[in-house]
Amino acid sequence: MKALLRKFFPCPPAARWRKFEAMLKDCLIRLGHEISELEFDPKLPADPLGLDFRIYRHKSRREAPYADLFYKEMHMQGLFTIDHNGWGPDHSKLQSPPDLSYIDPGRAENFCHRLRQEFLSSGHSKHRQPPLREIDFGLLPYLLAQLQSPADDAVVLHSPALQASGHVPELLTNGRDRSSQD
Repeated sequence: MKALLRKFFPCPPAARWRKFEAMLKDCLIRLGHEISELEFDPKLPADPLGLDFRIYRHKSRREAPYADLFYKEMHMQGLFTIDHNGWGPDHSKLQSPPDLSYIDPGRAENFCHRLRQEFLSSGHSKHRQPPLREIDFGLLPYLLAQLQSPADDAVVLHSPALQASGHVPELLTNGRDRSSQD
């Protein structure tokens, strides 16, 4: 089978993506597939002819209905997902609530607590962060605003609070206006 692998375009986290893509390519070759690679183009131009299977990065079935698999780095550095529907909320396993009956709540709580403590104490994140420092209490009250693009699928399609309230900039502007009046 001839498979197309649309690879991540060069940017700071590209090294992690390249490593994952190399592993993915190696697995496909070992399974007997012929691989054609293309740098990913966000405009999604037509694929080359003669391909049997298409694997896209950072897209979903809604965005590229002709693709067969999608992959993306998740919320934790180096954790990738592959799925036939997409990633994040579009992932096929998230179309219904997961069965958590086999998970020990105490162990899950301890795991989440340790992970949170590690993030808070180290500042380690998926992307580079500024050095940890105390917050100047003269800045209080402050608003923690998400920096997700307002047009991002995760916001537009999967954020009930923002769907109910309207547009992110309006929400932030209104909040700023109210806090300056207090």
